[in-house]
Amino acid sequence: MFYICLAGFCAANAMAILGPAPNTNYFHGAALMVVICFGGSTIATIICGAPVAYVTNEALATVAVATWTVVYLLPGAVTGILKNTAAGRLFTSTTYEIMRTHVMIACSGMAARTIAPVIGRPPVVSVLIAGMLGGCGGGFMPLDKGLAPLANGLNWRISSAAIGSVFLWATTVSVDGMAALKDTFLADAAWAKFTTISFNVVVPLLAFAGVPNPFGANPLVPAAAPASKKNK
Repeated sequence: MFYICLAGFCAANAMAILGPAPNTNYFHGAALMVVICFGGSTIATIICGAPVAYVTNEALATVAVATWTVVYLLPGAVTGILKNTAAGRLFTSTTYEIMRTHVMIACSGMAARTIAPVIGRPPVVSVLIAGMLGGCGGGFMPLDKGLAPLANGLNWRISSAAIGSVFLWATTVSVDGMAALKDTFLADAAWAKFTTISFNVVVPLLAFAGVPNPFGANPLVPAAAPASKKNK
């Protein structure tokens, strides 16, 4: 399951690279893949003073470059299946969101474990920032993009990363939050993480039913175009 979601996540980013720039050089694109796929978690781990994920888990960069190679060599076939069919969009969105949320959960937990408590209380800011960076899906990468993704307001990836980070902090880190939820299913950290994943997976899929995403634009599952009116 991990590798299926990772491949879907990487395929979405590969198509995002080739979409606006179909003539991208192979080696330039391969480097961009690593930066975009793992850039947010890389910054989060650097902030926490930990080794970056694609160094400790060699499968990450390997799958990213392998996926890029397939998409680069067969752009029409891959795009035709993953982007131009309902089943392909469903697969791409679901695997992308699962992997993105997995990274967000990992980064939030890493910050909670590595950052020292503040006045005897678990850290807050570091957990929220790490979770948002890990969950943005490379939204601010490469670095020359800067804060451009925020220029037109929040999009789905950034807003959901913010919501998820706050939720994870409240349910798995905050002493007061965990105490308030002790008699609910969210008292189990596994259920709190599952709820976060489910939210990020389900909300984009509402667009398939014509329900607009209230949390911002989603490039993987765009809102359905309004039906054109016939001229009378």
